[in-house]
Amino acid sequence: MARPAQPILRQLVQGCADRLEQTTPKTYFRAATQWLDSARVLIEVDGLSTLHCVYLAGYIAECSLKSLIMQRTPRKRWPALREALRTHNIVQLRNMLEVRGISLPPDVRITMGEIAGRWMTDFRYFSDSVERAEGREFLRQVESLFRWVERSLS
Repeated sequence: MARPAQPILRQLVQGCADRLEQTTPKTYFRAATQWLDSARVLIEVDGLSTLHCVYLAGYIAECSLKSLIMQRTPRKRWPALREALRTHNIVQLRNMLEVRGISLPPDVRITMGEIAGRWMTDFRYFSDSVERAEGREFLRQVESLFRWVERSLS
């Protein structure tokens, strides 16, 4: 009887530290794009928690911002930057953008404040009910930020 292949999840866990040391702007933006695809599905499925969609959507904002920060940082500074990018704090990420001279349009600044004030990683521990309309609005704001980052990366 043949041995089953080693599960990918175990491989990901074992190689996590190495993979994090190799992140690039493209890595972060690709992750944000994949999370966006998943969040769009989650928000439409009856019976699934809207809060789960909101939780995931926060990572779309986080990963897309990290891609822009990294792109605007000289490659030789990436090793030190990777440690700073371990944050999940949208306000801290906004500050990192500003330090790099990235001008935030007023609407983007407002959207980032809204996202920061309505999302936290601790949502993973909650099972509260969130109205679908509120979840859709949050996802709309995150998509707006994502599109601004996408344009800024070009």
